[in-house]
Amino acid sequence: MTKRHWLVVAGIVGALMLSLFVSPRTTAYADAAGKGGDYIPLTTPWRALDTRGGTKPGAGSTTNVTVAGTTTVPSTATAVLIDVATAGGPTASTYLTVWPKGGAKPTISNLNTQAGAAAISNSAVVPVGDDRQISVFNSAGSVNIIVDVQGYFTDSAGSGRGGFVPVAPAVLLNNAALGGGDGASLAGVERRP
Repeated sequence: MTKRHWLVVAGIVGALMLSLFVSPRTTAYADAAGKGGDYIPLTTPWRALDTRGGTKPGAGSTTNVTVAGTTTVPSTATAVLIDVATAGGPTASTYLTVWPKGGAKPTISNLNTQAGAAAISNSAVVPVGDDRQISVFNSAGSVNIIVDVQGYFTDSAGSGRGGFVPVAPAVLLNNAALGGGDGASLAGVERRP
């Protein structure tokens, strides 16, 4: 490198270092209005529901699960990050939908599984509903359901851990509607086995 190149590189590095000390630092919030609460991760996941020791929820059933107001998650929690799972092989192809108790059940699913399939899980952020509970709907057959709470959101911002701003559930991609359940018709998408 020539002396001129070194001077250009040194000038750029100097300008970047100066910007670190001169530029004002601002906090970025998930909720621009500053109304969203902070996320508090749990050190160890807390099992809020496990139906394997009792009766499997049946077709069309709703199971309400207490997720706040416990020794693990305070009653002031506004939402929880959960893993919802099936176990023991569903008796029919089914889907599970999770939402805040007392609210309208969404028309989308959080977890889909086939009859006799191995255990599967999915994560979801769910606002806490009536009686500090969430509801879990099983569409068909009977299936064991497990709900593990990974963390929760507080009712006020302040720790800089990131906020929660609820939005209405929506389907963003449905490859079955594009001409094939296996995704074969998705133009420009590389498929891997």
